[in-house]
Order: sequence, then C-alpha cells, then structure tokens
Amino acid sequence: FFAILGPLSYKSAISSLKEQAQNHLISVREIKKGQIESYFSERKGDVCVLSKSPLIVEGLPKFIETFHSRGPTSPEYKQIEDTYGNELAYYVKQYGYHDLILTDTDGDIVFAAENKAYLGINVTQGGMEGSNIVQAFKAGMLRIELTDFAYYEPFNELTAFISAPVRDKAGKTIGVLIFQIPFRQVDRIMSERAGLGETGETYLVGEDMLMRSNSRFTTEVSALKLQVDTEAARDAMEGNDGVKIIRDYRNIPVLSAYGIINIENFFWAILCEIDASEAFKPAIRLRRWALLIGGSIIGGIAIYGYLIYRRFTNELTSQDSSLRTQDS
Repeated sequence: FFAILGPLSYKSAISSLKEQAQNHLISVREIKKGQIESYFSERKGDVCVLSKSPLIVEGLPKFIETFHSRGPTSPEYKQIEDTYGNELAYYVKQYGYHDLILTDTDGDIVFAAENKAYLGINVTQGGMEGSNIVQAFKAGMLRIELTDFAYYEPFNELTAFISAPVRDKAGKTIGVLIFQIPFRQVDRIMSERAGLGETGETYLVGEDMLMRSNSRFTTEVSALKLQVDTEAARDAMEGNDGVKIIRDYRNIPVLSAYGIINIENFFWAILCEIDASEAFKPAIRLRRWALLIGGSIIGGIAIYGYLIYRRFTNELTSQDSSLRTQDS
C-alpha cells in the first residue's frame, strides 16, 4: 500500500506546489506589467489633453512672440508667465513630472515650468544633441512620442520624455509640448516586493539588454548599467511569455516568470524572479517529511516483521523440540 500510494501522492503534491509557485510569480508579473502600462498610458493621456487645452493653445503663441521679441527677462514675458506659467508649474508638481517644456517649431525652448536654465536653448543644439529630448522634439512635431529612459546630464539621472504637437485652431503645428518623466516613478513600482519573499524581485530590461530599473541586490544604480543577457530576457525579447528555472544575472538558479511590455514605440522585458531554493521550499520541506515519515513507517514495519519472524521461528523451534522429546 505504502509502496504504491506513497510515491503517487508525493508526486502529485510536489507537482501542485511547483505549479502554485509558478502561478504566483505569473500573477505578480501581470500586476507589475499592468501598473507600468497604466503609468505610461496616463502620461500619454496627460500630454494629449494638455496639448489641446486653451492653456497651451492660447499660451504658446504668446510665449513664442514675447520670448523672441522681448526676451525671457522682460516685464512682458513675466506677465505672460504669471498668466499661464504658474498653472503649468502646478500641473507639473501635481502629476509628478520633472518639468514641462514648450518649444517653437525650430526647437527653441520658450518656456520651462521648473528649470529656467532651459530658456533659450535649442533642443537640437546647445549640448543636447545626444539627448533623448531631441527624439521627443522631432517626433513631437508630428505625433505623440514617448522616449525610452536615457542618462540626462542636466539632471544627472535617468530621464524619459513624452511629447505632442501643439496646433492652432486651423490645425497648423505651432510648437511642441514636452513632459520630462522622472525615473523614480517607474523604479518605485518595480521595487515594491510584496508577495515576493526574501529573494524575489521584479525588474525591467530594455532592447539593449540593459536594466531599466534598479536591482534589489545592489545599492548602486544598475539601470542602464547592468546587462541582463539571460535565457528568460532573450526569450521575452522575442515576444514570448514563459516560466522556467534559469540562471539570473547573478548566476543563481531562479524561478523566472517573464514577458514583454509594448510601450508605444519600444519594448521592455519584464521579469519576476525568486531564488529556486525559496520558490520550492515547500516542496523541499514536503520531500524531507515524506522521506522521514516513509522511512519511519518502513523501519517500523521492518522491526515488526522481524519480531513476528523471531516469534514464528521460536515457535517452530519449540515445536520441533517437543516432537523430538515425544519420539524419544
């Protein structure tokens, strides 16, 4: 009974525990994926709505005209800034952006809600040529554009931009609205480890196989520095979802649930991982107990069998002696 039922029950229980661990990681991955997609969807909604609002459509031409004719330090510019700029600066703080920038069609920055040092800089020149703000401006002349995170020297940190064309009532593009998106918002979402135990983490990987969030296993910045060229990351970049045991970027066996996030015009892989030793701890514990209990039962049966055998052989010996006595 134990020889047949025991292994079957153990195999079924182990399979169930492993499936439970996999399903849990998949659930966490999907929650994080939904949060990231929602975050950028909201950013797209912000830039779409604000670029068509009277605040921008009416204010941008006045900023452009006054900036070029009077300069950003003139009383006339200050008056327009008081009329439109204060509300735009409040918008930036309320929704957690680094900055809100308005440019004319040549790329000249005519308004910045936070960093006034931007004023007068042309985004295609002035040391910004290699920045992702150039991509945001050029694409923003035509459509809503979200850039991937990149190192942005003026803020000495990772920054992304989302932009949209600003059009007058006739539909003519008069400039570009650009939001500067802080890295900390995305990293905060990914660093939340509820339900991931002691060794679990979720992180993002870009198409260049570099992290787009920070590793929980280092105090240093790993985003855009730490390469994650693992089996799971490569499979995710091919557009696949999956769960498997792999060696992670630390070369440690982990259970990895991975997938792809399609954010506008670029891809990120999302990986939710936990050390295999922790993920399968219930299964390992069950195996120990199964071996202990099974061994105890087998040992007990062996001892019982041995005692029965001894009793039986003693009875046979006694009977044999009695027969010999009778024969004598």
